[in-house]
Amino acid sequence: MADDAVPWELIGRAFDTAPAQVLIVTGPDHVLRYANAAATRVWGLGGLGVPGRTAFADVDRVDSLIEQLDRVLDTGEPVDVRESRLGFVVDGEPREAVLHYSLSPLVGATADRVGVLMIAADVTDEVTARDELHALAERRRIAFDRVALLARVTEAVSVADDPRAELAALADIAVPQLADSCLVFTIDDTVPPGPEGMVLTTVARTQVQSLSVPPPTGVRSVDPASSCPVATAIRTGVVAHWQGSPERPPWSPELRLDDWHRGNRVHAAVALPLHTESHTVGVALFGVCAPRGPIGDDDAEFLALLGAWLSKPLARGRRQQRTRDVATTLQGAMITEPPTVPGVSLAVRYQPAQSGVAVGGDWYDAFELPNTDLVLAVGDVAGHDISAAATMGQLRAALRAIAFDDALRPGGVLSRLDTVVDGLDIAPFTSLVLATLERRPGLPARLRWSNAGHPPPLLITPTGPPEYLTRAAGRVIMGGLPRPAHRTTASMVVTPGTTVVMFSDGLVENRTRSIDEGLAELAVLADRARGLSVDELSEYLLEHSSGNTDDDVALLVARLDEQ
Repeated sequence: MADDAVPWELIGRAFDTAPAQVLIVTGPDHVLRYANAAATRVWGLGGLGVPGRTAFADVDRVDSLIEQLDRVLDTGEPVDVRESRLGFVVDGEPREAVLHYSLSPLVGATADRVGVLMIAADVTDEVTARDELHALAERRRIAFDRVALLARVTEAVSVADDPRAELAALADIAVPQLADSCLVFTIDDTVPPGPEGMVLTTVARTQVQSLSVPPPTGVRSVDPASSCPVATAIRTGVVAHWQGSPERPPWSPELRLDDWHRGNRVHAAVALPLHTESHTVGVALFGVCAPRGPIGDDDAEFLALLGAWLSKPLARGRRQQRTRDVATTLQGAMITEPPTVPGVSLAVRYQPAQSGVAVGGDWYDAFELPNTDLVLAVGDVAGHDISAAATMGQLRAALRAIAFDDALRPGGVLSRLDTVVDGLDIAPFTSLVLATLERRPGLPARLRWSNAGHPPPLLITPTGPPEYLTRAAGRVIMGGLPRPAHRTTASMVVTPGTTVVMFSDGLVENRTRSIDEGLAELAVLADRARGLSVDELSEYLLEHSSGNTDDDVALLVARLDEQ
């Protein structure tokens, strides 16, 4: 029986109400013999009894579909296609759908292949929902990555005191997460603009290892009136975007960036102006190369935020020289010698960072209360500049005033300090450990302490191994956040000969290891130095610890004398 004599519509009637799309085509021209209602709604179709190219004429990938039908009819092997994105025209309106479909051979009475059965399912909604879920997950990942990046930027700014080192660290952080290359230029305002424009100095540069042409170094110039993205950012003070051909660099010739551009196949760039308080002092240039896609609006906005962070080290560097003498005098007035206390040996040390101004936010303090209790404190205000030192002075004064109320234990003092900091907005980010050494006639001495996000004190008893006082720990002191409901106070009896070592994180933390490793090292050093006086112990710990030389260190050692 010829295929056109077969009652295909009668055969297919069993599928009329099926939710799946069912189509039957026959012969080498794939004449459409049957299509159920579900198929007609999706495919449109050009009518029954017509060749496949006519029936499927409004399908945007008709050639691929006909090739698949040919293969099934010729080989007898079924074809299964997953998530095929197809375009259709239905009732004159274009639409798109995502289909799963299978093509299976139809065998006639003589065992020859007479046609193809096509069964399809519209999975557009499912695939769209899945893609939206994946897109949401990707947006969340990007958001988390950006938060982590900002945290790294914050750390870089707080650790490095040399502006050039800070800018180099920040450029390293941006590559490769945001771009393939980063160059940072500062404007040399000590040299008047010449015939070629203002003078720029390369102060930081980094790029991914796969790029073959390194970024240029040294001094160059740029005409601020040119259309070059670097000049545009300097002239306007806003982010300048560029996207184009790797063969057509947009840079002013004086910048000498064309070889870098062509050699690395740069196809997009963002130039970020770097500001201080009143004017533009430099520009950060981010380059993008294949296979990375162009910088989108969201990335550009985030780079602008990063540019704000890049500006801060420059502003600080310009202020450092002017404030060095003032800062050193200010810190010296607040980092004073400890009092002489009968029955207690005290030693204090302040070691400034090896780079930058010799000033920071670390401090120690020791003073007696009217009831003879000895107050001991070590704190660390974020920053390494005169602002941090001034904030430290405010906190030290506030702490002394609050602690002088002998009715408050250390946890109560820190809770009061939280209130003062939040109300007066004087400390953006501060860690602090506060202790009191109580000595009463006829009673054993008692140490009480409370900790606000600071490295824990180290206790060295005459006999046992050194141990860290990790109880009564709370978050850092920071204005603008909800205040802790209650800061706790821990206490313990201490025997004569017991030593307490309080310190800032510069003694135990550096960039090559975790703070836990630094704390473990400090405990070992303290154990080895049991026989030393408090002054000798202080010098020994400073000399032998592997702390961060780019951070300042405050150290306080108190020992209850042997009776």
